[in-house]
Amino acid sequence: MIMDNLSSHKVTGLVEAIAGVGATVMFLPPSSPDLNPIDLMWSNIKAILRQLKVRSHYLPDDAISFAFNFGPSSAV
Repeated sequence: MIMDNLSSHKVTGLVEAIAGVGATVMFLPPSSPDLNPIDLMWSNIKAILRQLKVRSHYLPDDAISFAFNFGPSSAV
């Protein structure tokens, strides 16, 4: 089983329970966008939000919608 480094994946006894059914556990290296594509997606979303310079609590919803719909090449 391949798991990321989420703290709930490292609770006491989990690896032993998985090994008990004959499987082995491998943890992904920390912050590995090549192996965990969602890291790259969130990196792009954060970059767009930084470009838009959202500084008001009224604008984040619109900025987040823009980031998800248009991607980094469309940002200001």
